[in-house]
Amino acid sequence: MRLLLQLPLRLIIRPLQLLGVLLCRRPAGRALELAAWRWRLAGRAAERLPHSWSYYRLVCWNHTTTPLEPRGATLRAYIAAARAIPENAATYEAILTRRDQCERCGTAYRMENLSTCMHCSTSWCSRCRERRHRHVNGSRTCGGELVG
Repeated sequence: MRLLLQLPLRLIIRPLQLLGVLLCRRPAGRALELAAWRWRLAGRAAERLPHSWSYYRLVCWNHTTTPLEPRGATLRAYIAAARAIPENAATYEAILTRRDQCERCGTAYRMENLSTCMHCSTSWCSRCRERRHRHVNGSRTCGGELVG
């Protein structure tokens, strides 16, 4: 125990934080945690923050997750820094009002009424969202998490 107390604090905390990333239940959450860590290791550089479509998916994921979803301080800082970019707010509003088609049935909806896949960025209506195990052409879906 004494040896553990003599180690620098960063050598103790960092593995625990990375363990939190690995224990995150949802694949999109893990990917966002890793992106947040890359951003932090790059000195919190603005060019590492999500913009446009990536920012839209980040906000949708953040609103879709449950309060019990593990979220580290780095991910919270990453989301806050991305929200602070003025262009992101305007782009987010523009994407919400845009019309897109459901991947499965082809019906057009405003983006605010569609769910978006965190992996392949396809859009799904609420009716087809539950039946998304196959695309219209019969191929398997990517298995990504739907948010929004």
